[in-house]
Amino acid sequence: MKQLIFLILVTGVGMLGSFRWGPFVGVWVYVFYDLLRPQFIWKWAGYGLDQTNWSLFVALAALAATPLIGPSANPQLNRGGRMTLVRLVITHRAYACFVGWITVTYFTAINPSAGDKVMDGYLKTTLMYVVGVAALHTVRQAWALLGAFVLALCYIATQINELYFTQGYLGIITNGHGGLDNNGAGMMLAMVVPLLAFAWEWYRGWYRWLFVLLIPVVLHAVLLTYSRGAMLSLLLSSPLWVFRGGDRWVWGPTGERGHPGPPDWTRRRTDRWLKWGMGFAIACMVPVMAGEQIRERFYSTAKFDDDGSAQSRFTSWAIGWKMALERPVFGFGVRNSSLYTKQYGADMEGRVIHSQYIQVAADNGIVGLCLYLWLVGAGLWGYQRVIRAARDRPDPDSRMALLAAMAGQASLVTFLAGAVFLSCEQFEPQYWLLLLGLHLPLVYAPASRAVARQTNRVRPWVAMPPPVAQRPTANVRGRR
Repeated sequence: MKQLIFLILVTGVGMLGSFRWGPFVGVWVYVFYDLLRPQFIWKWAGYGLDQTNWSLFVALAALAATPLIGPSANPQLNRGGRMTLVRLVITHRAYACFVGWITVTYFTAINPSAGDKVMDGYLKTTLMYVVGVAALHTVRQAWALLGAFVLALCYIATQINELYFTQGYLGIITNGHGGLDNNGAGMMLAMVVPLLAFAWEWYRGWYRWLFVLLIPVVLHAVLLTYSRGAMLSLLLSSPLWVFRGGDRWVWGPTGERGHPGPPDWTRRRTDRWLKWGMGFAIACMVPVMAGEQIRERFYSTAKFDDDGSAQSRFTSWAIGWKMALERPVFGFGVRNSSLYTKQYGADMEGRVIHSQYIQVAADNGIVGLCLYLWLVGAGLWGYQRVIRAARDRPDPDSRMALLAAMAGQASLVTFLAGAVFLSCEQFEPQYWLLLLGLHLPLVYAPASRAVARQTNRVRPWVAMPPPVAQRPTANVRGRR
């Protein structure tokens, strides 16, 4: 009963909030539901929870509110009360080109009906992507969207751990999560670890340590999925969230606002040493948390010559490249390649290629793969632009933008590393991170120009301390 009440309240907030406070509220609830997938995890609770598409109600409300409220609420898209679609196309042309080519290959497919479910997913994602572009217009909203990842995925991680320690249940291995197998579930959980690390840096109260405590919980949940791809992706992306960030601008040479000397901004690097220490401690904890079976599962990655699963993947990759080279322009069609892998030497009917990049090349041609890589590169470069512009700026908005960009980039790299071993081109969370990467430079630009005007600086990547006469606001030190 409590699950039903919770979903009714959250859905009501998403629907009514879209009209009262703007469509971003609906986008936030939609992303939260997309990650939580309540119709799957709470289907045992009854009351028809498994038969109700809760995110649909929120999506319809956000779509209806966007033309009414979205453009007027977004200063980046508001030109006399109307949305400027030219700016949208120019900024997000990579996503538009990729989805457009996916649509073309759907109609040129050998068997178009095989890709119906995937195309439905792309349609829903694209509609909400457009709503997100119209609704997202502050850096604080970008942090809130990342917060949806933290809330939903940390809840899932705690549930996995609770079932394991109280009942010895490891259903995540066989059942996965919300339609994803154990590899997809492990990958989704791995994406939240960088977000927790950078959330610890942004918040200054005692509650920041809750994010640190949640990191081992999430890591153990990833290990319990037995997904070697998720484990390896976390290992490869860890330098992006362990060794980045850590500097904090404070007021006064000693870090105190009451310092008798002239007011000035200075860096405090204490957080950097704390972060490195926590990273080392967590790295030492992982082998202990893993247990003997999980350690053997991970170490077997190095013995791929004797691993049947690894050899099966290598065979699938070779088959996928062969299919992509045979049809380099349009490919076999959306989700059509798995229908023919058996004819090319796969060990079973319907064998997927187990690599997102090769899967896109086989399904949508080399052209589709190039467009997807363009989209990914544009998202990563968008994050990097914000990092370069905000790195040496002391104002709170710049620090918030810096940490949001670092968090989103590290989480996206975690997914991209794991996608080498998974066929998950329609995995929606990646597109929310790409939305932030493509849109965050546009969102941060007004704040960046405002700081430049205040300090009479032109180049956005130069450190810009405020003038002596300016006093810091209440949250200069990052306190919430």
